[in-house]
Amino acid sequence: MKQLVAILAAVAAISSACTSGSGSPDEVIVLAPSSMIDVFSNAKFGLIGLTSSSTLSFSFAGSNSLVAQLREGSNADMVITANRSTMDRAVADGSVAGTPIVIARNRLVLAVPDGNPGSITSLDDLGEPSKLIGLCAPEVPCGALSTLALDGLGVVASPDTLEPSVRALANKIRFGEVDAGLVYLTDALALDIRVIDTPGLNQYSTEYLVAPIQADPKPAVKLWIDSMADGGSLRQRMIEMGFQAP
Repeated sequence: MKQLVAILAAVAAISSACTSGSGSPDEVIVLAPSSMIDVFSNAKFGLIGLTSSSTLSFSFAGSNSLVAQLREGSNADMVITANRSTMDRAVADGSVAGTPIVIARNRLVLAVPDGNPGSITSLDDLGEPSKLIGLCAPEVPCGALSTLALDGLGVVASPDTLEPSVRALANKIRFGEVDAGLVYLTDALALDIRVIDTPGLNQYSTEYLVAPIQADPKPAVKLWIDSMADGGSLRQRMIEMGFQAP
């Protein structure tokens, strides 16, 4: 593993919409799922191969939205998706170059607001008409995984809202807008949301994959991917925040 030679002094821009790149070798434009916003929002993490003049720009959204941005011609250097099927779509339509690499895993948890006002005790409560329940929309990775988990565990949920990203759902839980929902462990930890112990749910996890957009990516992009894939500083940061190694 290459030696860490510099620590990024500041993240140049973190945007909620797609950002066009300058083409500069010192700028790295990243499309990343909303569940990774906390990994990249702190300017104090180390990056291999980036000099003090390097800058990062991010676009955070649901993975399906990120892949749609690529299909529409978004100018980016790399993309991360929160499941394999979404990355497979990007590969199939030629939006990425090279072989995607698995960099981390994440798992589902049953989360409730502080104080558990809905008196949630198990997954079965997700089907109670008297409870306000939130799930991720089925077309985003969190929603697809939730559907798989609920089907596998024999739970029939009755959601009152279907959110476009896991972070959107996690914030609704955090602020008490719903009584419970299924989110990733990392989102629950980042927002300090209470988790209800749920037998069987921890077996359902998703893979995070990264791929460069260009066939000949910038050197900083190659080294940045290495740091996530090979146990470098970014991988360590992800693990510290609740992600699991692949």
